[in-house]
Amino acid sequence: MKNLKNLWYSEFSVVLLAILASGILGLIFGFLFEFLFFGCLLLVFVYFLQFGLIVYDASTEVGLDRKLFYLTPFARRWFTIVRNNRSLVNRLELSVARYKGRVAKRKLRMATAVRGFRDSLSVMSDAIVLVDRQNRIDWWNPAASELLGLSRSIDRNKPLKSLFNGKEFENFVSNYEDDDSIELRSPTSEDALLSLRLTPYGRDRLILQARDVTRIKHLEQVRRDFVANASHELRTPLTVVHGYLETMMDNPESVKDNLSDVLGQMHLQTVRIKVLVEDMLTLSRLDQSFSHDVQIVSMESLLKEVLVEAKILSGVKQHNFILDTVSGYKIHANSEDLRSLVTNLVSNAIRYTPAEGTIDLMWWIDDTGAYFAVRDNGIGIEAEHLSRITERFYRANVAESRASGGTGLGLAIVKNVMETLGGELSITSKPASGSTFTCFFPLSCIEHETTQLEILPD
Repeated sequence: MKNLKNLWYSEFSVVLLAILASGILGLIFGFLFEFLFFGCLLLVFVYFLQFGLIVYDASTEVGLDRKLFYLTPFARRWFTIVRNNRSLVNRLELSVARYKGRVAKRKLRMATAVRGFRDSLSVMSDAIVLVDRQNRIDWWNPAASELLGLSRSIDRNKPLKSLFNGKEFENFVSNYEDDDSIELRSPTSEDALLSLRLTPYGRDRLILQARDVTRIKHLEQVRRDFVANASHELRTPLTVVHGYLETMMDNPESVKDNLSDVLGQMHLQTVRIKVLVEDMLTLSRLDQSFSHDVQIVSMESLLKEVLVEAKILSGVKQHNFILDTVSGYKIHANSEDLRSLVTNLVSNAIRYTPAEGTIDLMWWIDDTGAYFAVRDNGIGIEAEHLSRITERFYRANVAESRASGGTGLGLAIVKNVMETLGGELSITSKPASGSTFTCFFPLSCIEHETTQLEILPD
């Protein structure tokens, strides 16, 4: 406060001296009032000039010390304050610029992280839906569009509960707990079963995860069916054998007269068990992808051997067998697996073709690969069973299949062998007209005499 008073006193002294000097000059030259007026104008001009210089210095960098340009103490004091404040402003501007740079880099990192997070979610096979604080749909990945039927032009900002009809999903959203899940049919397909899970993240936000568990549930059902069917298939012959043994143990005299029949039945049932166990072991070996010994197998020779066995197996049915093959072509495969494939297809044809029916065994080559087919004019298969006929223990006609001695594993073995060889099994059938089972082998596993066939370009 004292410095401010001294400043005003100094400023007043300068103004007073300027006016006195103007008055003295006016008295000397005889123009007192004119010189006083001119001195006052000069003072006003000096103050305006100093004010302009200070304003200019305040808006630009002060490169030179202009203190000599200011004639009054107040102007020199004001210039010092402006110069000091300008240095402070420069430091503040630099700090603000640095802060803005850090904020921009942080925003860029966050934007990159968000893009990376969403890109990661976009390639997931599970449907992912991000939900905001108001439980409205905010974002979803492409899988959600497919599994949940979401459309960006329609479903953004819609309530999450609108995804599924019915109270079940609405109650799940309202009362969910961590690690809770629910299974519902997909809105886009009644055949698809979805497992839904809600996970909280951030501040009052949710992630809805939907996973297609249709195949998993199907495999679980197949496994349960396999265990149930295998148990049933084993229990039936074991029950027969056990019954005969109990009878023989309790009353040996009762079976003396027909002992050969009893032993024949017991032998038949043990053979049935043996065949079933062998088929199950074959499937287990194929499923576990064991490295099989690969041999070069002559398909023509194999088919001729199987044809002899087929005529014996046909027995009193006296089927008409027709063998149509090309010569000189061999397959790189495990001989046991390939024989199992052929015998299963041929035995199925014998089993389901009436007496004196016709069974064709065909083997041919074209530009795409090699083909082996078994065609019969038997009872055929209903169209509704074709998609499942290669499942384990699946039977289109349960009673007839068991009566004919089938294990229900033959076509499953054929399918697995073809998958091991990189080939494909196709089935065409018409009820009461017969069936055709065709195996396609890629050129990579076919050999003509000593020269392997080249794989033709597409």
